[in-house]
Amino acid sequence: MRTRGGIAVLVMAVGLLGSAPLHAGQRDGGFGVPQQREDRPPGPGPESRPPDPQQTRMQEQLAKSRNDERQRKLVSDTAKLYELASQLKDQVAKSDKNTLSVDVMKKAEEIERLAKSVKEKMRG
Repeated sequence: MRTRGGIAVLVMAVGLLGSAPLHAGQRDGGFGVPQQREDRPPGPGPESRPPDPQQTRMQEQLAKSRNDERQRKLVSDTAKLYELASQLKDQVAKSDKNTLSVDVMKKAEEIERLAKSVKEKMRG
């Protein structure tokens, strides 16, 4: 039964080696995970610095341009939605009371997709 004894010794040796620090000066943070040392000098961090006025202005301009573009798309999509709804109304008025054409169904689906898109853009 030397094989079992040899395995037990090997397992114990690996366990002891696993608990030793990996590098000199590196402390074990528990569970064999070395702790990270911070090499930054103590002092104010980026959170305590006042914001850069130029960077703030750039961020505001970027946000404004995104909002302007979103507004333009909303106006364009709403106009297209109105046009499609008018076309659908005309097609339904021309159709028979017992039949609806495939074009009418496709137009209604297109209106539905566009309306959902407009709704999502309005949410921001």
